[in-house]
Amino acid sequence: MRGIFYKELSVQDFLKIVYRATLHRFFGWEAPGSLGGPEGKKSKGNLNLQADDWVDVKNVAEIQATLNPGGINCGVAFRPSMAEAIGGRYQVAFPVQKIILEQSGKMVHLINTVALKGVVCQGVCAANCPRAEYLYWRESWLRRVDAGAEAEHSDNPH
Repeated sequence: MRGIFYKELSVQDFLKIVYRATLHRFFGWEAPGSLGGPEGKKSKGNLNLQADDWVDVKNVAEIQATLNPGGINCGVAFRPSMAEAIGGRYQVAFPVQKIILEQSGKMVHLINTVALKGVVCQGVCAANCPRAEYLYWRESWLRRVDAGAEAEHSDNPH
């Protein structure tokens, strides 16, 4: 409720969060865009991405192949809000090398993980994450775009 009073969250977005959280908690509903994959060992990818590199987000089937049934790749979850970026082309904001887990306060080192420019949490999922927070992308969910293809893309945006 504090978010509404400080105008960080509209009443409509607050009601969406409550509705989705209720469906999730009491009926096991998963948000649109929730993905899960088969059991087995998964790859984190190995693209060695750096800031300002360009990538395409792989398709649903390719991403699912890298996820366990809970939608997680080696500890990093593919969040429902990430589904909107599938098939898109984005620039890497920065590699993600360390994060602090909110639940425990413990620092965790990550590899083969990046944040993408312009791809942020909208804050209206059942998890009620902060708005405009970067999402963490495993390199196995991405495909590097070579410099020539990106120059062509910037002349003809979709």
